[in-house]
Amino acid sequence: MKPKEPVDVKGYIVEHLSQFSTAPFLFVGAGVSRRYLNLENWEGLLRKFSSQCKANYDRMKSTANGDFTQIATLLAREFHDFWWDNPQYDENRELYKSACVNDESALKIEISDYVSKAKTLISNQAISEELLLFSQITVDGIITTNYDTFLEDVFNEFKVYIGQDQLIFATQHGIGEIYKIHGCCTVPNSLVLTSGDYEGYNLRNAYLTAKLLTVFTEHPVIFIGYSLTDKNVQNIIRSIANCLTSQNVDKLRDRLIFVEYDPQNIEGSVYQSDMVLGDFIIPVIKIKSSSFHTIFSALGELKRKFPARLLRQLKEHVYDLVISNENQEKLYVQDIDAEADLSELDVVFGVGAISKMNQKGYTGVTWQEIFDDILDGGDYDPKQVVEQVLPKLLAPSKNIPVFKYLRQAGYLDANGNLINPKVDGRIITASHAQQSNFYPSSQYRKHAASLPTDKAKVQAHLESCSLVDVLKNIALYPEATLDATWILAFLKANKTILHSQNTFEVTQYKKMLCLYDYLANKKEMAINIVAALIPVAVPFKKTSPAKK
Repeated sequence: MKPKEPVDVKGYIVEHLSQFSTAPFLFVGAGVSRRYLNLENWEGLLRKFSSQCKANYDRMKSTANGDFTQIATLLAREFHDFWWDNPQYDENRELYKSACVNDESALKIEISDYVSKAKTLISNQAISEELLLFSQITVDGIITTNYDTFLEDVFNEFKVYIGQDQLIFATQHGIGEIYKIHGCCTVPNSLVLTSGDYEGYNLRNAYLTAKLLTVFTEHPVIFIGYSLTDKNVQNIIRSIANCLTSQNVDKLRDRLIFVEYDPQNIEGSVYQSDMVLGDFIIPVIKIKSSSFHTIFSALGELKRKFPARLLRQLKEHVYDLVISNENQEKLYVQDIDAEADLSELDVVFGVGAISKMNQKGYTGVTWQEIFDDILDGGDYDPKQVVEQVLPKLLAPSKNIPVFKYLRQAGYLDANGNLINPKVDGRIITASHAQQSNFYPSSQYRKHAASLPTDKAKVQAHLESCSLVDVLKNIALYPEATLDATWILAFLKANKTILHSQNTFEVTQYKKMLCLYDYLANKKEMAINIVAALIPVAVPFKKTSPAKK
């Protein structure tokens, strides 16, 4: 195995991937979670939870002959009794008792809880720069065996499929999607962890292989956070190869790229290598580097005409159109006779926002869509929102953000004063908002005197608060101490509150979103929104499902 010398790693990646008609898929392993969340590898997790329940890890490892799936099975049995009897797990037992379906559930619940609380290491400047570049890469989708939510937090517009069942039985469109093939911490029993889990996983592997075959044959696949010897990766590639003829296996030659972290390789290097899988020898490209900065920077330079989210939505609509007669109020459909001469047909497939072809479409925009637009960005015409949407939404509720649209429509001066008095009176009232408009109910305002007023102390205090305390106190801090970027990231990370049955939490979340809009858009100032692309960087304590 010899390196290609000399080589510009970034230039090589861009040139190599540009030859394909599709953007790459990422195949993400535990190395990414270790790098950005400081999470342990598989053995590290097993050791950690063995220590918690005072189980002898080395003894279990010896009994299991070093097989991590068997170690996990032995540990799950030990952890089961300890978890049910130990007071330190009282809260999680109450929260997740309905999820305790067998003697392995307790371990999965606690691993999920631990993984879900992992925080991105943004204090490291180099890591922060990598994360920013990572959030801007061009990929069609992601496959991962990781349990954490790091990937869906960064790529929050991608659709997530958890476990084999969702991947097998749902309709995927191969773009703007994340496949969590070993489960996710948000669904503890979905974790593929023990020998029994892997047996079930392997029994259905043929179905998973069929789903992934298209990915591997139509996209370049970049493996990051894995080694060439990783058994999970080897088994998947072997299954793919078994579905292909010897001639077609060679077509994988330029499609499989392994990125390996090498702290000594500062400049980076590219190698041609082989993966030997029984009767198959799979040619792969291997990239070594001490930083992922170069790789992510290269992936960010790949171009396409539409964002992945939009392309997936278009594919969904076309798919629905083909298999269903629904949504006819949004689509004009003309049947094509099976005997028709297609060469005689003039077919125009037009894609565009109906609301832009027919401005009356703005009257149907909901407050939920406005909230999504504030959090994730969109392409609404701000003047149409001001004229048609806001008056309607402000009639029943005051907790509607207005400043983004007034600012973008050019209706505010630099200090946030309204310079177009012709807008609806309800918007004029909303535009006079002060921070006090977003205060919680009076019973909580008495706490304001006990809150810090120094900016650094305010941020530290917020990061130590529970989710509910953030919601009820956020508007009580001095305006100058609040970080709009942090608030946006917090809001993104907790969007599920809008589906809560807890009226107080829902109301306070809406007020907090309006407070963010007020801070970020009322005055003409530059706010570093880019940093908020990574919401997992926000330290917070999740509210319990029992309160929702």
